[in-house]
Amino acid sequence: MLLLLYQSQPHYHEVPEGACASLVGKEWLPKVLQELCNGKCHVTPFLQALVKRCLNGAVSLDQEGHRDFMKKLLEAIKFEESFVETFLSLLLDASKKKQYPEHIHKWLTEVVETVERQYPEQFDKEVYRILSSTQQGKISKRKQSLQRLLKETMSIRCKFDVMDKLYHPNAAYRKEALRYLTNNLDSLRVQEKEMIKSSFIDRLNDDDVGVTS
Repeated sequence: MLLLLYQSQPHYHEVPEGACASLVGKEWLPKVLQELCNGKCHVTPFLQALVKRCLNGAVSLDQEGHRDFMKKLLEAIKFEESFVETFLSLLLDASKKKQYPEHIHKWLTEVVETVERQYPEQFDKEVYRILSSTQQGKISKRKQSLQRLLKETMSIRCKFDVMDKLYHPNAAYRKEALRYLTNNLDSLRVQEKEMIKSSFIDRLNDDDVGVTS
């Protein structure tokens, strides 16, 4: 019934908090959602609404039950490739504050690591897209949230450190990143080369001539 509601009513973007509190207590729900996915049932609208509310409860409301449920959901469900982008956007929108209690920050870091491990190609592509964006507003806030999380995510931080520096406001950092890429381009994977191509060109056309000198 819930699936049909969210499929047919596009203005339903979130699961009500009371309903979410009830759903996160259902141990069987993640497995059932995966079985529905396997049966080609379109669960994405409901899943997006559930994840959005669950992340809010896990982070903003500090609800341990929501955090536990989200971990089980990540373990049980194989997201569609397009939903990885949606999930990361929802996660970053839910974690805008500069500081969180240690247990919440640790949980956020673990979620990022889980998504990177389960969906490496989609994760890399979306992270590169966000870090290379020069847009303001919501995208800029997501970029700031992502940068904070990556700094604490030791297992994947180095992979995106160069990309972060390519768009750093300090020209010295941009120059350092460009020099690193010039010297190490051959060691990058084909996928990584494709992802940084436009960023590399941006730096070659940098407003500060000192970056390319």
